[in-house]
Amino acid sequence: MIASLPLALASLISAAPFSLAATGAPQDRAQTCRVAASEPARAGLHIVRIGEAWSGVRVRYPALRRNGKYYFAYFDAARQLAIAEYAPAQRKICVNRIASRFGGWDSHNGIFMAFDPQGYLHVAGNMHASPLVYARAPRPDSAQGIALAPMIGRDEARVTYPRFQKNADGQLMFLYRSGGSGNGAWVANRLQNGRWSRLSGGALFAARDRDGPVSAYPTNPVQDANGRFHVAIVWRRTPDTATNFRVSYVSTTDFQTWRQASGKVVRGPITPDNGGSVDDAGVDHGLGTSASLSLDGRGQPVIAYTKYDEAGANAVYVARPSARGWSIKRLASGKTRVAVQGRGTRQRADVTSIANLDPGKGTVTVTFPKSKAQILRFAPPSGPMRQAADGADRPTRIAAALPLPRGLLRPTLRKVAVIDAASGKPTTGVVQYFAQDSNRDRAPACDAKAPMACKPPASPIYLVLPD
Repeated sequence: MIASLPLALASLISAAPFSLAATGAPQDRAQTCRVAASEPARAGLHIVRIGEAWSGVRVRYPALRRNGKYYFAYFDAARQLAIAEYAPAQRKICVNRIASRFGGWDSHNGIFMAFDPQGYLHVAGNMHASPLVYARAPRPDSAQGIALAPMIGRDEARVTYPRFQKNADGQLMFLYRSGGSGNGAWVANRLQNGRWSRLSGGALFAARDRDGPVSAYPTNPVQDANGRFHVAIVWRRTPDTATNFRVSYVSTTDFQTWRQASGKVVRGPITPDNGGSVDDAGVDHGLGTSASLSLDGRGQPVIAYTKYDEAGANAVYVARPSARGWSIKRLASGKTRVAVQGRGTRQRADVTSIANLDPGKGTVTVTFPKSKAQILRFAPPSGPMRQAADGADRPTRIAAALPLPRGLLRPTLRKVAVIDAASGKPTTGVVQYFAQDSNRDRAPACDAKAPMACKPPASPIYLVLPD
């Protein structure tokens, strides 16, 4: 396990120039290729400079490996949506730019990427209640010529949280929310014979329940060894996060017929009324938007989430199904209370975050507001176990010493695990770059504390691989 590079290489990386992000309109450029600039192998690592990313806000970037090549999607220094393709055998990097430009400071506008079973690359992103931005490559195992394309032409005016998902048969699906926060339905498209179609006549997760408008914040579906997908959902009433009110759980094999933890079968769309309730926290009880779901060694779901405890402090809870319903345990509470309320992406220091939920070991990593990350422990399951099939393998922790420039709004080193496109599991590769903190999805001010926040330099992007 290697945490950083030797000082000599760290100094070389720190000498790499930082360029200011351009503000011009997107340029429709053809694929550009170059010989990869890489450093000599040191300390068992191989480092390749991919390009430069706009560093103005934390945005989700994906990295994939397929048939020996690496693919990374990002917003370049000019904020244009770009796909870098690296072929190690030829030491060649090709960058393809899509005619979509990140125009604001909204960290919801992440990028998602997937290969279909025939090897064609699909990319979606740069959306928050925005018209659909979707692109596909015209040839397999290559990003060359990737361009914007239509999908089905319905429910595509206000798209948020796009994600690609393979169903139990290996078909590529596209899930997203159509509508706004507090009033948006989740739908799914399916790719068959190269054409997209709506999976069913209705929604996956509804935009209303018996009490009025709602919107769902589901976890990524987690597939077990039997092909069943498990999903936890946080429900919200309005765009204000204070109106998060319930955690639900359902599972499915076809994304049309669902099952609660009790075994009760329900037909979609899922609502707060028919989704199996895990915790009816209620409005104004500090329920966080992002829950985490993983499977234990018996394929049973374990859900971690946050809400206020009895004293009103931010706290972390773990829920698992039992014979009498859901067994819920509070793991720990923060020292201070930070109100869960408002719209837009909150700064890292104001959020209780959950990561690395591992039911087999009985551990979860938690960061309370204005505190350092800590590992919390809970009782792992007892009885016969089998290896979980939830893709929770951890990538090898390899990293380059990429320095953070001064003058940004709480910048962090971003580390993106390279995912194997076939298995969906992390590989030993890591993509690294830096980006500054979110500011409620608004432009940050350049002030004495962060003089570069409103005009951030571009970040070098490095692919770090074991030599």
